[in-house]
Amino acid sequence: PRLPAKGAVLASDTGADEEVAGPSPLLDVRSEQEFVLRVRKEVERGKLRPDVADNFENLYYNYKNAVLQNGDPNAYQIMLSNMMDLFDRVLLDEENPFTFQPYHKAIREPFDYYTFGQNYIRPLVDFRNSYVGNISVFSDMENQLRQGHNVVLMSNHQTEADPAVIALSLERSNPWISENIVYVAGDRVLTDPLCKPFSMGRSVCIIMLNCCFCFLLILLPESISHLNIFS
Repeated sequence: PRLPAKGAVLASDTGADEEVAGPSPLLDVRSEQEFVLRVRKEVERGKLRPDVADNFENLYYNYKNAVLQNGDPNAYQIMLSNMMDLFDRVLLDEENPFTFQPYHKAIREPFDYYTFGQNYIRPLVDFRNSYVGNISVFSDMENQLRQGHNVVLMSNHQTEADPAVIALSLERSNPWISENIVYVAGDRVLTDPLCKPFSMGRSVCIIMLNCCFCFLLILLPESISHLNIFS
């Protein structure tokens, strides 16, 4: 494995045992077979659209294959628990669809969608070989933010997992930034049934653009009213 460069900080897997609020109605599910049957049963009951169920099953097997490669002896149970949590959220949104406002603040209660997203992506990150370079830059950012300034980070692409990966990478050195980043979101992460629960756990500014670049905005809450200057 590569050694962290000077001024870098190791990414952390701390917080892996943190739980989200709310008991799962699937706690009686103990195996993959029972879980898949439960998904299909919800289709039969008319609670879940067939196309959403198909996509969910595909996600399940892809997620399972990825998580089981991380070497954790509890990987299977972690995977199954995370997928059950996601299924709960998907079912809930199918029954009562959530509508995002132009500025959406991360939902932390009564169900903590932020921690849910962190826990879901955490087993996919190789923390032993991951680190953040130039970590002092993020400390400078935080100092600027606490003085009331805005910080804008730009990238040419963003995947659905990026917000959690960024937050996980910074949660030990800059937890305040991890939890206060405001992401720019387009239509897919706000409408896709499998993406919505993760987006609900992030603060997002919604801008519909046909462009191939994205912003990550790190803003103080009182600065949101000035977002028009960026759009």
